[in-house]
Amino acid sequence: MRPFADSMMGGYDSDMGRYSDLMSSATVVSQAQSSLQQAMSQLQEIDSTVRDAKSIAPFEGMVLERLVEEGDTVQPGQALIKFGFVKFKRLQADVPSGLIRYLDEDMVVPVRIDGHVETMAKVAQIYPIADPSRHTVIVKFDLPVDITASPGMYAEVYLPERNKDKPKVAVIPRTALLSGRSLPSVLLVNDSNVSELRLIRLGSDQSNGMVEVISGISVGERIIDNPPPSASSGWMPTAK
Repeated sequence: MRPFADSMMGGYDSDMGRYSDLMSSATVVSQAQSSLQQAMSQLQEIDSTVRDAKSIAPFEGMVLERLVEEGDTVQPGQALIKFGFVKFKRLQADVPSGLIRYLDEDMVVPVRIDGHVETMAKVAQIYPIADPSRHTVIVKFDLPVDITASPGMYAEVYLPERNKDKPKVAVIPRTALLSGRSLPSVLLVNDSNVSELRLIRLGSDQSNGMVEVISGISVGERIIDNPPPSASSGWMPTAK
């Protein structure tokens, strides 16, 4: 029947027809696979977009500040929120580069938080580079777990300065300051055992109600403690 079919169909080649049908079917399968891959890629892109819309912190904490609002346009790399790890608290200070040589990791130094909470902190990290414009180095201090403090509080760190040649600084009780004066002043007792009004420049507060005096009096000079507000040069306390 094959020669007759070939002659009736005008020289039709059945082998070539079957080959053409197979190639067409293979092309359809390839296009279907391409469409499937494209759909999978679109699904992965959607999953990535959904995943990027949600951030999961790798540690326990809380949102300290939200930097954008709903509907804002953001750019890659732009900060969206500030997230803090509040289980363990840490101080960060810009330490003058000249004091860094006196600090070592795991060293314990005294600190004061919010002006009244005094505790000790351990040096946790010293940055290896300094700020070229401010000449400071970032140092992080670990605080005790039970300390009462919150992110953003003001803190003072007392650092050691091992300089034996540094001149001594006078420290006086705050009760020696004359009240009601526009400038800090004290009554200094001279060698003739007579008081003189002396203007001074105060420094940082010390413990037990003491205050540092930067200039105006020197270490070893005598002053009158608890003078009355109306006292002036020449006033001396009466002996009891």
